[in-house]
Amino acid sequence: MAGRSVGVETRGVGRWLYLRALLPPKAGSSRLRPFQQRIALGMVDIPQNKQRLRAAVKRLEYQLATDTFSWSDWVEQKPEQGSDGDRTLEMLLKSLEAELLATRNLLPTSFERNYREILLRAPLPRDRPPTGEDLRFVLMQHSKQSPTRRLLHFACVALAKHIGLAVDLSDLKGTYSPALVEPIELPSDTEIVAFAETINSKALRYCYGLMATYGLRPHECWYASVDATTLRCEVSKGKTGRRLISPLPRSWSIDFELTQKVLPSWSVSKPRDFTTRFYKELCIRRGMTWRPYAMRHCFARRLFEHGVSASLGAKLMGHSEAVHSNTYQRWIDEQDVLAVFERFTAAPPQRPPDQ
Repeated sequence: MAGRSVGVETRGVGRWLYLRALLPPKAGSSRLRPFQQRIALGMVDIPQNKQRLRAAVKRLEYQLATDTFSWSDWVEQKPEQGSDGDRTLEMLLKSLEAELLATRNLLPTSFERNYREILLRAPLPRDRPPTGEDLRFVLMQHSKQSPTRRLLHFACVALAKHIGLAVDLSDLKGTYSPALVEPIELPSDTEIVAFAETINSKALRYCYGLMATYGLRPHECWYASVDATTLRCEVSKGKTGRRLISPLPRSWSIDFELTQKVLPSWSVSKPRDFTTRFYKELCIRRGMTWRPYAMRHCFARRLFEHGVSASLGAKLMGHSEAVHSNTYQRWIDEQDVLAVFERFTAAPPQRPPDQ
């Protein structure tokens, strides 16, 4: 048996791990000579199981090299013993979450919004793993130009890969792109300050000030704190984790009293719920003519006006450089671009002649 290599493969719902090698026949088999066989390990292919997998490989290699292999030493844990009905959509989403949080450095809030919510809203079977036809059906319920179709396609591809489903969904990706969306008209800094004066709720004004001064996402107000000395805002967690942001403009952190934390007593739990609640309170009840997220775009505009690079701006705002350039800087109009260009290319002031 010496010299026989051990391979590893994944297959089936949940991407279960197997060892593969030239092994002797099992008891009761009609085969007389060793042949390629698999050993089910009962482990899912996620980073947390890598150490256990390496140990299993070394153990089998040693037994084959020393001619001590025996099937009795390997209690196979076959995932196939459970029926597809035992693998509900909720169970699959839990295992998908564990995989993505470990392999993509994804945050639970991002998985909740970009995978769990959108897949649970889709008309997928709840009591069994989806088939390729199921995934194609739910994608075809949305227009090709729909942003929902684009997000759902992303989630369906991840789910199909996770459960080992051989299906090509590339033709159902859709044509939506943020670059094709017409830019909205953003409020000026003067309009932002003027509307703040109409907010009589201290807690709501505090959150409004955070979004305007630091470009926070609405739900990040609950995880933010402003240092009284440096006036820097620390977001402890949220969609993209912890980050530090300096105020822009600095005076707003003082004008809005942002070092004194006070939050609305809202019973909401999901990031999207915070955005909806702010829209209801500010736009519907108080007549704000721009959406709460527009103030995040205004913060990106201010970064551009002050000559902050896209890479640094992306870090301050907690997203990728591509998102910063392709999405947030798209709302900057021609006049802003020309004003910044003229400021940076203006001739330096002439030095007075020596007396």
